[in-house]
Amino acid sequence: MIEDALLRHPDVAIAAAIGQPDAYAGELPVAFVTLKAGATVSGEDLRRYLEPLVSEPAALPKYVAILPDLPVTPVGKIYKPALRLLATKHAIESALIGAGLAAAAFEIAASEAENVIHVRNEADAAIAKRALQGMPIRYDIRQDARLLP
Repeated sequence: MIEDALLRHPDVAIAAAIGQPDAYAGELPVAFVTLKAGATVSGEDLRRYLEPLVSEPAALPKYVAILPDLPVTPVGKIYKPALRLLATKHAIESALIGAGLAAAAFEIAASEAENVIHVRNEADAAIAKRALQGMPIRYDIRQDARLLP
C-alpha cells in the first residue's frame, strides 16, 4: 500500500517500505525512495503526500528517506535487508540522541547479526542501555576510548 502510493507521486522513481524497530510498537513503518532526475521533493513532503492515500493511520510511514539509489540484488530486486539496517541504525541513533547523548558520544556498527554501539564511558553506556530498553533488536554496548570526551 505504501510503496504503490509513493510510486504514484510524479517525482518518485523507486520506493520501498519496511518496518523500523520500535520499543513501544515493535515496528513502525518507514519508507525509502529514489527520486527521478531533477526532482526536488523532500521526504517530509512525500510523507504528507501519503496521508490521504494510506487509509490505515498505523501504516503511515513515520518518515520517508530519500536515497541516491536503493540497494538491489544481483537480479535487480530491492534488497530490503540493507534498508532494514539503515532503519535500525536510524532508530538507535534517534533513541540515543533522544536520551541526551550527543552524536559525537557514540558510533553504531549495524549488521544483520548484531548492532554494536560504541560509547565514550560507563555513564554513556548506562544511558544507551536505558534508551534501547525494549527495542526489538540485538545489540552490544562497548566503551571506546577513541570517541571524543
